[in-house]
Amino acid sequence: MALQQPLLAGPGGGDVEDGSLQPLQPKSEPDSHRHGTALTASAHIVTAVIGAGVLALPHSIAWLGWLGGPALLALFYLLTWLNAALLAAAAAAGSTRHASYADLVGAALGPGPRAAVAALQIGINGLASVAYTIAAAACARAVRTSLACHGVSAGAGAANCGDQAALWREIAAFGAAQLAASQLPSLDDAAWSSAVGAATSLVYSLAALGLSLLHATERRGTSTGIPAATAEEKTLGALSALGGIAFALAFPTVLVEVQATIREVPGGRRAGAAMQRAIAGSLLVSFLLYMGVGVAGYAAFGNEVPDNVLAIPHIGPTWVLVVANCAVILHLLSAYQVYSQPVFAALERALLPARDPLGATKAGQALVVSETHPVVTPDHSEPAWPARLVLRSAYVVLATALAALLPCFSQILGLIGALLFWPAGVYFPITLYLQVTGRRGWQRCVLLTLTILLFFVSLAVAGAAVHGLVLEVLRN
Repeated sequence: MALQQPLLAGPGGGDVEDGSLQPLQPKSEPDSHRHGTALTASAHIVTAVIGAGVLALPHSIAWLGWLGGPALLALFYLLTWLNAALLAAAAAAGSTRHASYADLVGAALGPGPRAAVAALQIGINGLASVAYTIAAAACARAVRTSLACHGVSAGAGAANCGDQAALWREIAAFGAAQLAASQLPSLDDAAWSSAVGAATSLVYSLAALGLSLLHATERRGTSTGIPAATAEEKTLGALSALGGIAFALAFPTVLVEVQATIREVPGGRRAGAAMQRAIAGSLLVSFLLYMGVGVAGYAAFGNEVPDNVLAIPHIGPTWVLVVANCAVILHLLSAYQVYSQPVFAALERALLPARDPLGATKAGQALVVSETHPVVTPDHSEPAWPARLVLRSAYVVLATALAALLPCFSQILGLIGALLFWPAGVYFPITLYLQVTGRRGWQRCVLLTLTILLFFVSLAVAGAAVHGLVLEVLRN
């Protein structure tokens, strides 16, 4: 579907209260305060998308079988690309640059939807921080076990679910590292971190792919996937697998923040065009890796594949497992920041008094990015560092404590995917795009029908994820 020149309510594109729709002119001023490019945006997206979820994809495909697994993974990739492209087009409308997803929604749809997106963003990104802490701790334990026993033991794989008390040292160590990394002022300042994250994600994804291909000659797996005692159990397992796939490809809660880091060049392509290139390239790379790892992992280990393919005992040489798991840890250190920085910005905006440096916006003005601070809000700029230190440290400590208490990584992934996919990844991107472009006719009908269908799918997946998480809590 072609994306036309977006429109935004208000004369000149800055005022959304007028109600009129007019084409917006691109900015002619250079963005000296931004440093991002299509390449750095791609690094941010790859860091956000290719995460611990890739290691659970063989297990998700195992629930869906050869008939449903690869096909649904491809379908979710296409849906993710479509909705990300629509959201990026809406965010690029006109000369006003919105610093967060919530602010974009507020400018186009009003304060109620803005508050809903802000709450969703904080909740989902917070759960992602918890999930990444659990995954990093499990990988750290796998490294320790590999070095001690010259091979990953079955106990390391079991550490992903239940027995989280045994991981408290690794969880605490990862949390301590995040206490330091979380003091970076904004996502723009973490560009180097995302470069590291993107590189390490490719390392462990390729390692998982290579190790799975070594065993894929066995051609295991079945057309319908993991058998279940009852139809209810099979349905719940398949729906949870869909949640895991949705989480693996999702990144809408950080897309606008990533786009806000891109610098516009006078006389050149706008930031929106750079973001579209970044989305297309990074999602294609992610999808190819995901399909390879998921299909090869399921072909190699069949219906018995665990929810972390790198935790399979003796899957490969010890040094490969150690390098791959260390790469996972380094990537999760970076991905934690990609998901946490928008939460920090939202919490500081709501809770902390801020200094008002030259160039900060004033109350009532459209949200823009100031000369000296990559992300500001209508009423605040960057808060004083002692208050920021306390608030961000409290967030990291809370996420670390929850990681030590929650029982199962894969169930959390499914829950995040279900809660995130429809509102943040379908409804708001489509609604924003229709609002700013004024689309009518068959395209509007198709997009609204897609929104309704995917709502019911997400509702079913969320119910299955909650059911599975409750069973794990009761079991452990």
